[in-house]
Amino acid sequence: MKNSWGTVATNDQFIKAKRELMHRFMRALLKALRLVKQNREVAMDTMMKFSELNRELAARGTERSGETL
Repeated sequence: MKNSWGTVATNDQFIKAKRELMHRFMRALLKALRLVKQNREVAMDTMMKFSELNRELAARGTERSGETL
Protein backbone atom coordinates (compact mmCIF):
# COMPACT_ATOMS: atom_id res chain seq x y z
CA MET A 1 0.00 0.00 0.00
CA LYS A 2 1.63 3.25 -1.12
CA ASN A 3 2.04 5.88 1.62
CA SER A 4 0.55 3.63 4.27
CA TRP A 5 2.22 5.86 6.89
CA GLY A 6 -0.73 8.23 6.37
CA THR A 7 -3.37 5.61 7.02
CA VAL A 8 -5.87 5.96 9.86
CA ALA A 9 -7.37 2.75 11.21
CA THR A 10 -9.86 1.91 13.95
CA ASN A 11 -12.66 -0.56 14.62
CA ASP A 12 -16.38 -0.43 15.32
CA GLN A 13 -15.96 -1.13 19.01
CA PHE A 14 -13.59 1.83 19.51
CA ILE A 15 -15.79 4.14 17.43
CA LYS A 16 -18.86 3.23 19.50
CA ALA A 17 -17.02 3.52 22.81
CA LYS A 18 -15.20 6.75 21.97
CA ARG A 19 -17.71 8.49 19.72
CA GLU A 20 -16.85 12.07 20.80
CA LEU A 21 -13.11 11.43 20.59
CA MET A 22 -13.48 10.06 17.06
CA HIS A 23 -15.54 13.08 16.05
CA ARG A 24 -12.90 15.49 17.37
CA PHE A 25 -10.06 13.49 15.79
CA MET A 26 -11.70 13.39 12.35
CA ARG A 27 -12.52 17.08 12.54
CA ALA A 28 -8.89 17.90 13.40
CA LEU A 29 -7.62 15.62 10.63
CA LEU A 30 -9.80 17.33 8.02
CA LYS A 31 -8.72 20.75 9.30
CA ALA A 32 -5.06 19.73 8.96
CA LEU A 33 -5.58 18.35 5.44
CA ARG A 34 -7.28 21.59 4.40
CA LEU A 35 -4.35 23.58 5.79
CA VAL A 36 -1.89 21.51 3.75
CA LYS A 37 -3.96 22.07 0.64
CA GLN A 38 -4.45 25.80 1.21
CA ASN A 39 -1.06 26.79 2.64
CA ARG A 40 1.70 24.25 2.20
CA GLU A 41 4.40 26.51 3.67
CA VAL A 42 2.53 26.96 6.97
CA ALA A 43 1.88 23.21 7.08
CA MET A 44 5.57 22.47 6.51
CA ASP A 45 6.63 24.97 9.20
CA THR A 46 4.20 23.36 11.65
CA MET A 47 5.45 19.87 10.83
CA MET A 48 9.04 20.96 11.32
CA LYS A 49 8.23 22.64 14.64
CA PHE A 50 6.32 19.76 16.25
CA SER A 51 7.93 16.74 14.57
CA GLU A 52 11.51 17.97 14.40
CA LEU A 53 11.60 17.19 10.68
CA ASN A 54 13.93 18.98 8.32
CA ARG A 55 12.47 20.97 5.40
CA GLU A 56 13.00 18.17 2.88
CA LEU A 57 11.07 15.61 4.93
CA ALA A 58 8.32 18.12 5.74
CA ALA A 59 7.98 18.87 2.02
CA ARG A 60 7.67 15.16 1.25
CA GLY A 61 5.04 14.84 3.96
CA THR A 62 2.89 17.53 2.37
CA GLU A 63 3.30 16.50 -1.28
CA ARG A 64 0.17 14.38 -1.55
CA SER A 65 -1.69 15.18 1.67
CA GLY A 66 -3.68 17.98 0.08
CA GLU A 67 -4.88 15.73 -2.73
CA THR A 68 -7.13 13.88 -0.30
CA LEU A 69 -9.75 16.65 -0.22
